[in-house]
Amino acid sequence: MPTLTTKSQVTIPKAVRERLGIGPGAEVEFVVVGDHVEVRPAARPSPQALGQHLFGRHGSGHGRLSSERKAILKERLRAQHRARR
Repeated sequence: MPTLTTKSQVTIPKAVRERLGIGPGAEVEFVVVGDHVEVRPAARPSPQALGQHLFGRHGSGHGRLSSERKAILKERLRAQHRARR
């Protein structure tokens, strides 16, 4: 049975790691359920979902990153305009 180290760490048994499909460097979530804890592989967005979040659907240029860039550019143009006065 695994024990807690002085740094509050515990080794996940090999059979459990293999069943969860996790290895060194993998991120896991700890979920408290009543009087016990469940260890789950951390949920990660797919590369497609991440791309859509950053760039919008199908590279339309209307994603979050694009709107943030537009806001930065707009502010820079305003600052340049104020400096010319």
